[in-house]
Amino acid sequence: MAATAVLPTLSQVQTLDTEYLHEAAEYWTRTAGLWEQAFTEVHDRISTPGGIPWNGHAAAAAQERTYSDLVQVRGASDRLQGAAAVALRGDRQLQASKEWSARGY
Repeated sequence: MAATAVLPTLSQVQTLDTEYLHEAAEYWTRTAGLWEQAFTEVHDRISTPGGIPWNGHAAAAAQERTYSDLVQVRGASDRLQGAAAVALRGDRQLQASKEWSARGY
């Protein structure tokens, strides 16, 4: 048995508040940026902790690990930014629906 979609009523569309979508998109975008900034900074500074060059096997392992972590964070950051883009598109589409319904279409 197929599920049927229930569409909102005209009054529900006209009074719909979508600010939460915009706020979520801003938060997710800001969070993704902070993640990337923090992990990039750690990776960039790992080879000179305290301003002193660090060499050897432990240094190489630390650089490799921070790079791996940075790659993982960039993937998560990309997904978070994608979610933000979907929220903004949804907000725009819902606002357009409200305008459309206000015109009596």
